[in-house]
Order: sequence, then structure tokens, then C-alpha cells
Amino acid sequence: MIRKVSTLIFLWLFICSITSAYSQESFSELNFTATGNGIFGGNTILKHWSPTAGFGLEISTPYYFGNLETGIRYMRYNAMDYENSGFHSGFLFVGWHYTYFVSEDKDLSIVPGVRIGNRFTFHDQDKIYGDGYRFNKTESEFSYELQFRIQRRINDRFGFYTSIAYNRTLYHISFAEWVGAAGFSVIFNTTDGLKDFFK
Repeated sequence: MIRKVSTLIFLWLFICSITSAYSQESFSELNFTATGNGIFGGNTILKHWSPTAGFGLEISTPYYFGNLETGIRYMRYNAMDYENSGFHSGFLFVGWHYTYFVSEDKDLSIVPGVRIGNRFTFHDQDKIYGDGYRFNKTESEFSYELQFRIQRRINDRFGFYTSIAYNRTLYHISFAEWVGAAGFSVIFNTTDGLKDFFK
């Protein structure tokens, strides 16, 4: 028991010392990103519904070892087999990603990350369709996403990225898909007062 407590205390002190060393970088800027999104693969649900191109909005900021983010992504799924069974989908998320710079100027980076949140779906009809697909008019379920992006910093104010992600939503039916995205970012430096507020 004492050994476990000592280990936890050591880990806590180690994390505190590391985060203190990097805290001056936290919340140093805010990135506002607009994205275009498309589905290019998934499970059997895509045999019956056809996703259209979507869009999203994201906000991120540096936070110690990585970056915190929040955002929303919208897409429309049109009916293919079942009449009037289309639906709107929104993925509301928070996430964390780590920036690994691959250029000396730190303008090109590889960025893996993870997102968790809720997928909200708004169906055209409250109905049961063939093959066990049952939808309420409005549904909301936990969703997670693993993302990999290549990011380019154009200058101090602008940047863009392209990404691929695997998203899975825990509905009563299997809902998994591969998402491709491209985003354009506008970057603002934060004031000292805003940094203190976030911290």
C-alpha cells in the first residue's frame, strides 16, 4: 500500500514538474478552423445510405504536451434502399492531438489525435426499416474518433491540414466509417489576461 502511494506521489510530482516547464506555451494561441469532410469507406450501413460532403468548425489551443480542441461536424446521409429514410448527422466532440514537427522551421507537422463526443442524428421519419434498422426521429449516442493529419503552417496567422480518421458510434447497430477532411485555420495569439483565464 505504501509503495503504491509513494509511486502515485512520485508520478504526480513528475507530471507537475513537466507541466510547469511547458506551461508558458499553454493557451498561447487560438486556432479557428473550417473543414470540408467526406466519407470514403465504412461498414454495411453505407450500403443503404449515401453520405454527402459535409463541413465542420473547430477551435484548438496548445496545452502542455499537445493541443486541446473542440468542434462540430455536419453531414447528410441520403436514402438509397429505404424510401424517406435519410437523416442529418452532427458529431459534437472534444479532443486532444500531439504535434510532431518534421521540418526545422516547424511549419510542417504530423499530428495524431483522438476525439470523443456525441453523434446526433435527425431522421426524416421515425420508422423501422428492413434488416433490423430501427431509428427514432432524434437519436444521440457516444462516438469516438482516431485521427491522423498532415498540417502545414503558412505563416503566423494561417495554416491548413489534410486528415484521415476512423469514427465509430455506439448505436444499437454497427456504425463505423472512414472520414477524410481538409481544413483551413486562422490563428490568433492570446493576451496574457486570456491565458490566465484559461489556466
